[in-house]
Amino acid sequence: MTEAAAREQWGDAVKCYRTQLRPLFHSLTGQAEQTMIKLIVHRHTDRVLGAHMVGKTQRR
Repeated sequence: MTEAAAREQWGDAVKCYRTQLRPLFHSLTGQAEQTMIKLIVHRHTDRVLGAHMVGKTQRR
């Protein structure tokens, strides 16, 4: 579920958590690649309504 859809349905009961991190693979390569993770959570039940992850994919 997107943040907009969750807020439309549950309003202020929606909490978003965002973080950026360097994937474990890149901790070994030294590259500065970053991945963003966003969780959309119902504030009262702690139920995850949506999860989004954005980052570069690795091709081997």
